[in-house]
Amino acid sequence: MNNPHGNMIDLRDPTKPILLVADRGNRRIVRYTLDDKPIDVVAGTMQPCHFYERKGMIVVPDLSARVTLMDKDNKIVAHLGEGLMGNPPRTTEDRSTFVAGQFVNPHSAIFDRNGNIFVGEWVEIGRVTKLRKLA
Repeated sequence: MNNPHGNMIDLRDPTKPILLVADRGNRRIVRYTLDDKPIDVVAGTMQPCHFYERKGMIVVPDLSARVTLMDKDNKIVAHLGEGLMGNPPRTTEDRSTFVAGQFVNPHSAIFDRNGNIFVGEWVEIGRVTKLRKLA
């Protein structure tokens, strides 16, 4: 591991709980049994930070300016946002310089009861984005 950051006990299959670890420095998610046996690696993230599950879907905030959604089989179904694309560094203190609709450094994410996603970003002056569920 290189900078293991977030972790979660995945209870989507209650008969077989799994430990998910955001191995941020190695750009991956590692899955383990609860008795510390490696299961596999979920590739496709860049700097995963955290996990939150709702109705089988897991949201993964990624410091590389995106949020990833994984389905019940741990397949990546969507990347929301791609790269910094013109946003200032996270240390900016001028909120008006952030590009609307683009992430800077997503660090946490959570579903609300309606399936909307709130993304908290790791920036000097704080930033929270609401992604509204459409369907």
